[in-house]
Amino acid sequence: MLNLIIIYKLRILVKNIKNIKGRLVMSKVGNILKMLILLKSRGKMKISELSRELEVDKRQITRYKEALEQAGVYITSIPGRYGGYVVEGKDYLLGLNLTNEEYNALLIAQDQLKQILMRSV
Repeated sequence: MLNLIIIYKLRILVKNIKNIKGRLVMSKVGNILKMLILLKSRGKMKISELSRELEVDKRQITRYKEALEQAGVYITSIPGRYGGYVVEGKDYLLGLNLTNEEYNALLIAQDQLKQILMRSV
């Protein structure tokens, strides 16, 4: 089952990687999905952590949150020093409860795909 999930996620990642002026950039949809996966796998994350992981500014993270909420995935914003974003309740888009090892495997696969695409350009 995990292999099918990984293959599905890799297909999504490959479709969302675009070559713009020789630089690989993840599309908005890809970043939104990655943000959702990050929040589901890690629990709570600060906006600064998400922006660093997705390589976008903090305002873009807020836009991604709004897009997810429009899709029915509600995210709670916890204020304070130890606050951050947390996915509320159940979301019906993804039933992925990834462990850290599974998430790291997806990141390694994504990096390898980027390297393959860079070689083919």
